[in-house]
Amino acid sequence: LIFSRCNAADTRGNCDLYTATLAPDSSWVDIKNLGDNINSNGWDSHPSLTHSGDTLYFASNRIGGFGLTDIYYVVKDKKGAWGKALNAGPLINTLQNEVSPFFHHQY
Repeated sequence: LIFSRCNAADTRGNCDLYTATLAPDSSWVDIKNLGDNINSNGWDSHPSLTHSGDTLYFASNRIGGFGLTDIYYVVKDKKGAWGKALNAGPLINTLQNEVSPFFHHQY
């Protein structure tokens, strides 16, 4: 599971992205902040993972975007480590708020 958590002790900004694993007893364990490659000191939220699990899309208001909030993505390498988050660019992002990306399984 990839989810956003806000105002926790280990967040870099007010909301960060985390991972968790479903245990056999249906509890969520091994909760980890996704770290500095993905999270910023701003607001990072609304994760959407591709079905292959190798690309994560999310919204952020980090410094350096095109608008108020932009869509970013990050790709997992062959060893399973997440790379650095990249802005989806001006064809996707506007001067306004882009939030809640959704990756459809057919695309």
